[in-house]
Amino acid sequence: MPQGEIERLVAETIAEWRRRPDFFDALKFKNAEEVAAFVIKTATDGQLWKNDLYTVCVYDDGDTHRAPSWPALVHLSIKRNDREPIHDWRDLQQIKNEIVGADCEGVELYPAESRRVDSANQYHLFVIKEPRLRFPFGFTDRFVTDDVGTSRAKQRQGSGGK
Repeated sequence: MPQGEIERLVAETIAEWRRRPDFFDALKFKNAEEVAAFVIKTATDGQLWKNDLYTVCVYDDGDTHRAPSWPALVHLSIKRNDREPIHDWRDLQQIKNEIVGADCEGVELYPAESRRVDSANQYHLFVIKEPRLRFPFGFTDRFVTDDVGTSRAKQRQGSGGK
């Protein structure tokens, strides 16, 4: 990430921290210098990915947001650069594939209200780091197609089904 972009991100994050410090409570920042250090470390350690549409923060510490009995996870925090809401499944699948791996499984959790986090148009994928491990739910076989035949189903082109 270019230095100017990092500096802009630091300034934006500090301004947001000053405006809404409660939003950052979980990170326990004591001052603006800690906010800046966190943003710089995230950006320079290769844990921040950005293209023309999305910014993704990658938290690969293995223990955050999981029970000790679960395998190590990578947490992908995804937002559109214009901060508008998203939910393009294919985009999120591609982000997961490119950052963690095509053979790794991830979930977007819709939690109990007591664990709900909803403070921005930001989306969270929790991906198992080990490619051979599977969640004990979901489909067991692949079925992807652009051809919906004579059904009334609707599918956009480019699903990778061919």
